[in-house]
Amino acid sequence: MMRKAKNHQSKEPDEVSNKYIVFLELLTEVIAWFAIVVSLSFFAGIISFIILLLISGQSGFIIAMIILGLGVVTSIIYASYIWKTTGTVNFISNSSWKYNNVDKG
Repeated sequence: MMRKAKNHQSKEPDEVSNKYIVFLELLTEVIAWFAIVVSLSFFAGIISFIILLLISGQSGFIIAMIILGLGVVTSIIYASYIWKTTGTVNFISNSSWKYNNVDKG
């Protein structure tokens, strides 16, 4: 008795390419989410550094670390909110488009 040869290509090409597209979309969303978190945390870091310079000693360090921690947590919450509502890539591309294409009339 001879067995039929199995078709090694069990998935349709469109189905495989759709999985890659979904993966790439997720990857770009994660990178944009990370960019939003880093940019907002950067401002908290600047404020914390200024406070650290103005208030000397351990109390200044503690206040600076509290502000930095609150800034990081707030930026994570805000970036997650943006991801759920409009999408992080859409948010970043819309904000840069508005500022680059301002009418000069």
